[in-house]
Amino acid sequence: MAADGPRSHLTFVKPTAAKGAVFFAGLAEMLAGTRPEIPILVIQSAADDSLLRGAAGIDLTPFANILIDPPLAESRLF
Repeated sequence: MAADGPRSHLTFVKPTAAKGAVFFAGLAEMLAGTRPEIPILVIQSAADDSLLRGAAGIDLTPFANILIDPPLAESRLF
């Protein structure tokens, strides 16, 4: 359960195809283009970091409001 308090960004933790990474990549691209003031944080999966770096032909790396972080041993650390 998320802690109470203000929300500062949209977060996607350990994206996989089964969790909708391709759908998320398309949504993030659209959101980055239309609402660049909304920061997006992606915590990569140790198993596969390629899904959001070119998933279905979508490259999220040029968008300044999308931060793609490396995998963490414990998700609660971010």
